[in-house]
Amino acid sequence: YQDSTHNKHKAAAQAEATWNLGENYALTTDVLYSLDYVDSTDVGKNARNTISSAANASLYFQEGKFSLHPSVNVAFISDLKILSPNASLGLIYLINPSVDLNATLSYAENVPTFSDLYWPSYGNPNLKTEKGLNADLGLITTMRNITYEGSVFGRNIQNAIVYDFTTSQTENIAHSVYLGTEQSAELSLNDSISLQASYQYNKSYDLSNGKTFADNVEVSSVRKHTAKGSLFLAYGKIDSALSAEFLGKTSSLDSAFLVNLSVSMQVTEALNAYVAVDNLLNTSYELTSGGYPMPGTKIRLGGKLRF
Repeated sequence: YQDSTHNKHKAAAQAEATWNLGENYALTTDVLYSLDYVDSTDVGKNARNTISSAANASLYFQEGKFSLHPSVNVAFISDLKILSPNASLGLIYLINPSVDLNATLSYAENVPTFSDLYWPSYGNPNLKTEKGLNADLGLITTMRNITYEGSVFGRNIQNAIVYDFTTSQTENIAHSVYLGTEQSAELSLNDSISLQASYQYNKSYDLSNGKTFADNVEVSSVRKHTAKGSLFLAYGKIDSALSAEFLGKTSSLDSAFLVNLSVSMQVTEALNAYVAVDNLLNTSYELTSGGYPMPGTKIRLGGKLRF
């Protein structure tokens, strides 16, 4: 691939409207057009025109104590000549001012991106559209200086798009199921110090090629356990964050422990400068198997200037 060229181009335009339907109803709609174009010595010239239309609504009842949040999106994908629909229905119930329950049921499609289809070395032009049913149930509560969020979820996916280290390509898993929970908490000790912690358990089942739940074959790219903790400090014009993250192992990936540090300073009203150290411990790890290691320790310097 040393003499290969692979040029990608993308353009998009969007129009959005917000409708005034009264204090108990909200509606936004949008129309989006996007163009993807790739010119490659390896895979040739390919173009995709996508036209999509979406609507998102909120309906409030019992003086806002109960609300429904439906949404729908339909897209036409020119190169695949398909209509791709997505829809969801969410609900929120306020038990009291400090506790609310929420639930979501959705149908989602994930059309293969141009990188999935055509990227040299790992693209697969034969990929199918990923389709899934998703459900989750959660709770959010605030007690003085502590905020807790917890949820359980389930995903039933047909033709999941994943990277397969055995073929070094993106592939479809004909059928897979994911069951798990996400937990997070935030503690504000005072105006200067706060702590955050989160944990996710994601049990996956590869049910392709006649496999069953009893076979207990997991999706190789999905980590069952991930956890993260962060410490935030603020002192005058200086803000700092120290985070530690654990990535559990899979059948094809080793576990990893990562530490990141960032410090920012408001030099003037218009200028903010920062320094960040990524992967402070210089941990060797991969996010996807197949010989693509993530960078070691990296130091970044930057700033933001407002006019």
